[in-house]
Amino acid sequence: MKGTSKEYGRLAQALHWLSSVLILVLWPLGFLMVRMSDVVSQARLYQIHVGIGLLVVILTVVRVIWHFMDEVPESPAGLTPFNAKLFLWTHNLLYIFLFVLAISGAAMLISSGLGLSPRNVLPELINDSLPRSAHSLLSKVFLLLLIAHIGGVVRYQLTKGNTLARMGVPISSPKEL
Repeated sequence: MKGTSKEYGRLAQALHWLSSVLILVLWPLGFLMVRMSDVVSQARLYQIHVGIGLLVVILTVVRVIWHFMDEVPESPAGLTPFNAKLFLWTHNLLYIFLFVLAISGAAMLISSGLGLSPRNVLPELINDSLPRSAHSLLSKVFLLLLIAHIGGVVRYQLTKGNTLARMGVPISSPKEL
């Protein structure tokens, strides 16, 4: 359950992968829902998006709390000083953006008088406001950070060593074969 200096614990791994899957559902869902013409389907997608978003926020809070309670592995071996800082800042920014996205999404709903219950969300009632514009822009920046994170993991996995093992994925690196 607990982490070591080499890998994250099972709880941290499970929270990471569950959050990852939900986030990978949120982004295309958000992209699709704002482009739909069928208002009934669009409303349902908005409600699902808000529900999943709230779940991601809860998971992120749990992840941050657990991060301070569990042992965190050292940075992957062999990183240059620049890449070590990039590794740290990419992770920190991903967490920050998750919270800022949640705040902007909540502000959008609250400023539209809808509250935070997914059942109350109707797209036609959402005001075209600063929180809505911010949420849209922040989601795109978050996607770029996520692509950078995934790209860094893949690059490290292929060239340096088995970084996926830190997150419980039993795949060997080409360097280990």
